[in-house]
Amino acid sequence: EHQIRNNRRRKETETKNTIPRAPISRRVPSAPVAEGQRNTAMPRRGLLRVLLVALLLLCVEGRSISSGNSHSCALLSEGKVMCWGTLTNFGTLLQQSTSPAEVSGITTATSVASGGVHHCALLDDGEVTCWGFNHYGQLGNGTTTDSTIPVTVSGITTATSIALGGGHSCAVLTSGTVMCWGHNSMAQLGDGISYQDRSTPFEVSGITNAVSIALGGDNSCALLTDSKVMCWGYNSNGQLGDGSTTHHTTPVEVSGITTATS
Repeated sequence: EHQIRNNRRRKETETKNTIPRAPISRRVPSAPVAEGQRNTAMPRRGLLRVLLVALLLLCVEGRSISSGNSHSCALLSEGKVMCWGTLTNFGTLLQQSTSPAEVSGITTATSVASGGVHHCALLDDGEVTCWGFNHYGQLGNGTTTDSTIPVTVSGITTATSIALGGGHSCAVLTSGTVMCWGHNSMAQLGDGISYQDRSTPFEVSGITNAVSIALGGDNSCALLTDSKVMCWGYNSNGQLGDGSTTHHTTPVEVSGITTATS
């Protein structure tokens, strides 16, 4: 009996010794950090945290932004507008702020736009309000008086989008028509009549199906519902896209564009 027990123990020991053991995992040493980088490199978790906070602020607080010559604005989620920078024109200082300041009286904005030396906000009731320099009538309230507080653009009650240029402003209405006002020395208002500035909105000739608009310094363009683009105004560099360098007081079709989306 004693011999039998010894044989069993010997077999059990031999069996254990024949079972392969899993290799022991060894930690691979990380690459050495170059001199001068150890204290300046941001940890991966820290970088991800910064990016996440920035994304949350953009999603929660801000809805859109715009910038002019030396000033910027942001539309907040609650419909307010904050602006910063300098509104100055030909040496005249109108406003200056090195940090965002709330624009007085705006609580229902749905978009904001910045021009050369002025700003406008589209409100949720379809009206447009503007502030800044007004030498050309770009604030659209029937005067050429500068204003540090928003003034209502005359006659606009059904706007769906707005855009500002160097010294002129435009709005697309629910009807698909486009209204423009302000500087018109290069026919950028598209009225087809004259090169005179306008301090109140005037309908752009020949456009009835616009969905959005964009303005340059002295030219304007509208995207239509059929995905074509129409432009008007200054054209010395071919910026109207009609294959010429001729200025146009009324909209001309941009050559070859039939599937534009924005």
